[in-house]
Formats: sequence, structure tokens, C-alpha cells
Amino acid sequence: MFDVVAWALYGETAPRKRGNTFRGLLADEVVCEDARGDCFVAVDVEDGGVQYRIERWRKVPKGGYRGQPSGVALLRLDPAVPPSGAWADLSRSDAKDTQADVDALLGMDVETFFETVLFGQGDARNFADATDGQRKEILTRILRLSAIDAGLSRVRAELAGHDQKVSGLAGRKREIEANLATLRSFDFAAEIAKWEDERRLAAEDKDRQAAAGEVTIAEHRKAVGQEAGYRTLKATYEERIAGAKASLGGSEPLRVELRALDDEIGRLQGDVARSRGAQDALRRQRAQSEAALREGACPTCRQPVTDDVRQHVHGSLDEQIAALENAAGPAATRVAEAQRRRVDVAAQIEAAAKAAQVSVEGDSRKLGLVDASIREIDRIKRVIAEAERGLGVIRREAADIRARENPYAARQRDAEARVAEAEKALRVIEVDAASAEAERAYIAFWEHGFGARGLRSFVFDSVVRELTDEVNRYLRVLTDGSIWVTFDTERMGADKKPREVFDVVVRRMLPDGAVRERSYERWSGGEKRRIALAIDLGLAGLVARRATKACGLLVLDEVFAHCDAEGHDRVIKLLHEMARGKESVFVVDHSPAFQARFEKVVWVEKWPTGSVVRAA
Repeated sequence: MFDVVAWALYGETAPRKRGNTFRGLLADEVVCEDARGDCFVAVDVEDGGVQYRIERWRKVPKGGYRGQPSGVALLRLDPAVPPSGAWADLSRSDAKDTQADVDALLGMDVETFFETVLFGQGDARNFADATDGQRKEILTRILRLSAIDAGLSRVRAELAGHDQKVSGLAGRKREIEANLATLRSFDFAAEIAKWEDERRLAAEDKDRQAAAGEVTIAEHRKAVGQEAGYRTLKATYEERIAGAKASLGGSEPLRVELRALDDEIGRLQGDVARSRGAQDALRRQRAQSEAALREGACPTCRQPVTDDVRQHVHGSLDEQIAALENAAGPAATRVAEAQRRRVDVAAQIEAAAKAAQVSVEGDSRKLGLVDASIREIDRIKRVIAEAERGLGVIRREAADIRARENPYAARQRDAEARVAEAEKALRVIEVDAASAEAERAYIAFWEHGFGARGLRSFVFDSVVRELTDEVNRYLRVLTDGSIWVTFDTERMGADKKPREVFDVVVRRMLPDGAVRERSYERWSGGEKRRIALAIDLGLAGLVARRATKACGLLVLDEVFAHCDAEGHDRVIKLLHEMARGKESVFVVDHSPAFQARFEKVVWVEKWPTGSVVRAA
């Protein structure tokens, strides 16, 4: 029945640590063993005067199967709604979120519920009878110390990582220090000075070449400065040659006179030739006339001719011939004079031509020399242009030489920069290493804190003090204060090192006032059972105080087992005291001997067809 309550509240039944099975059944099968049937459970709880209802159900599909997931609902009663109030649904869409709200409402999770409400169903049951190792395991579970173990594992993992980091930083630091030593050994001062000397000499050599080039160009420019004079001379010579060539045929008056003389001589010679032709014609006529006259007849008419006629004819012809000869004489004289003058004029023209030819030849030679000089100047100009280009190249080379960076200086700067960078990296690594060491120390602190001598020991010690008080409070009721217990959490090992244990040491006051001390394991009978019950109840109370809310329900399963008669009375007395702080205390037991000691009795009879519940 109480398993049904646990399933309704949490969807689980004890003991959860064994895979959520109980007597071979899954959680929902504890409520309804018929895998093909549906089931529904509702539990009402009250918190702060407000009534809540938690519902859980199982819907099995056709055919059914084991482990069917359950549904859960959280309801709150609103009493203002007539006639008897109405339930408001507080459920969420996700069953996990609804279950979290249920856990918050109850103020405890399922493990705490089994330890504190269903007493005897959790890990605290029979704690005293467990071995030392089992006790530590039980305390670890019920006190949730596994989180400390998980923290220790995490801290150790981080510590290992930091050790690796610190080792890596140390290795990196050694590398950088070795690199720094190598870089600091680099000194390029000698190479820098040698290279600078070579650069200076090379630049000075280029300067000398440039100076020599400038001198050469200056000298060439002096020669080029004579170009204007040479070109003036050339123009003069060309003008003189042109004039001389123009006078090769003589001066114009002489040539005009020569042409006039030639014309006159030709005319006079024509007159003389015509006069001589006329004379020859007349002489032939006279000769013919003489021949005819000698025959005594006229050659024309063949008439007889007298001497008078003959004298008259010959005289006329002679007169004509004489006249012609007289006329030709002066003409011949003039021809001779003209010819003499022509010879003089031609001689003058020839002399002038020779003089002009001599002048042309002389000036041409001079002009050739001037042209050669001008061509030389043009060549010198080209030489100057080429020299200026070469001079520009030399000057640029000199500038390049002076502007060129010293490679050894660059190497020196690079080495210095690398030294600075390495020093910076070293400082960073030193800072990181110091930080890592500090962080490692911090993590090491937590390793100790999470270790056996740290937080776990502190929790155990504080729990032991609290548990000792709680257990002895129960023992004062169960034994009238004659028995009390202490818990030893540390024992020296064979290696002389303290080891974590959890021993139960029981002390008893004897009638003579003496105190007997011995371990729990050496006790037997009813006293041992009462001691075990006190310890189990003390653990349950310890867990209950760690819940966020107190539960008014307590269920104890077979709490009278192995108790003697006195023990039964003491346990019932203790239950009555515990009931003062609870709304309901249930004791589950198979013996009917204790019925009269309780206010209400509920019988649960189990039959093959199912269980029957009835009130006594």
C-alpha cells in the first residue's frame, strides 16, 4: 500500500538502487500486477494550509507490456469555488517538469522520501550491521557525498591538466631561454662596420667616376661652344663659293661686251665676205670680158668691140672692184680690231674664271673643314648625351649605394626584435606559469578539500557529531540513558598513516558506575537491536533535516523485529514521542501482539486473487 503511495508521488518504488524493481516487479506493476490493465492513484497532500492532489496513472495499449510509462498531474484545490471547491490543474506539458514541481512541493526527492518517510526502505536500514566499507557507502549515498567524490575526480583531472600545462610551460620556458641565449650571442658589429666601409668606398668610387665624367662633359661642352662660330664660317664660305661660282663666266659687262664683239665681228666678217664675193664676181666678169674682147666680140650680144669700149668696160669693172676693195679695207680693219678686243675680253673672262675657280676651290676646302668640325661637334653632342646618361646612372648607383640598407644591421635588428619577442614571450610564460602555479595551488587546495582529510572529513565529522547526538537522544529513550554510542572516523593504518573508517563504539554504564566500551559488533540480543534502531532512526532524522520541508508522515516497517519484551516497550515509548512531531506514524508489522498499543489498526490480508484492506 505504501509502495502505491510512493509510486503516486514519484513514479518509483523502493529500493530504487536495484533498477527500480521490487520483488521482481517494475514500479507500476507493484501497483497493478496485471500488465494488461490500467491503474490510477491519487494522493492528497497539504502544504501551508493549501491542499494539493498528485495523480498518477498507467494506460496500457492493447496487448499490454511491462514498464509502461506513467502519466502524472499536479492539482491545487480552490475552496472558493462552490459548493466544495474545484481542482485547478498545475501540470505542465512535460511530465518531467511536472515531477520537478511535485518534488518542490514535497520538499524532498525520492531518495530522501525512502530514507525519512518510508523508514526501513532506504539505505539507512540496518546501517549499524553493515561493514565499515558499507557504512561509508551508505553515508556517501544518503548524505549525497558522491558529489564530493565527483568534485574530487574533477579536481584531480583538472590538476592533472594543470600539471601537464605547468610542465608544458616549463618546457616552453626552457626552449625560449635556450633560444634567448643563442640570440643574445649574435653580434654583427664587426660585419656592420666592414659593410659600411665597403659601402663608403663603393660610393666614393662612384663619386670619382661622376667627377671624371663631369670634367669630360665640361671639356666637350667647350668644343660644342664653338659650334656657332663654325656655322657662321660655313654660311660665309657657302656665300663666297656661290659668288665665286657665279663669276666663273666672267663679269657681266665683259660677257656683254664679248657677245657684242662676237656680233660685230660676225657682221663685219659678213660684210667683208660679201664684198670679196662681189669683187670675185666682178673679176670673173672682167676676166670673161677680157677673154671675149680678145676675140673682138661682146660676150653678151656678140657684137664687135672697140678698144674704147673695151677700156670703158674694163675701167668700169676696175673702178667697181677698187671701190669694193676700198670699202672692204676698213671693215677688215674693224674686224681685226674687234677680234683683238675679243681676245682681250676673253682673256679677262678666263682670268676672272680662273681666279673664281681658285677661290671656289679654296673656300670649298675651308668649307669642308668647317663641315668636318660641325660634324665633330655633333658627334661630341652625342658623346655628351651618352656621358650625361652614364653620369645619371653613376649618380643613381651612388645614391642607391648610400641608401642601401646594411643587411647586417637588419640582421642585428631582427635578432634584437627576436630577443625582445622572446623576452616578451618569456615574461608571458613566466606570468602564465606563476598563474598556473597559483591556480594549481588553488586546485591542490580543493584536492585536499575534496579528499579524505578535507571536505569529506569535515562533513563526516559534522555529521558524526550531529548523528551522535541524534542517536543518543533515541538511546536515552530506548535504554534509559545507560547506553550511548560514539563514531570513530579515523584509524591509524599499518603504515602509520590515518585512514578513513566509520566504526561504531558502544559504551554502557554498569550498576557500579563503571563504563564498559566495546564495538557494536560485539553486542548481541535485544540491546544490539535497540542500538541498531537508534542508529537507523538517527540517520533518517539526519537526512530529514536536510530536506527543504518536513513531512508529517512516518512509516516504519517491522520496527519490532528481533526486539525482546523490554525492547518492545522501549520502542513503543519512542514511537509515542516521535508521534508528537508527526501527523501520522504507521508501523507495519506481522505480529498481532502490538495492536492494543496503537490508536488505529489496518489489516492487510493478501490472497492469491489480491490484497484486502480492512480497519480493525
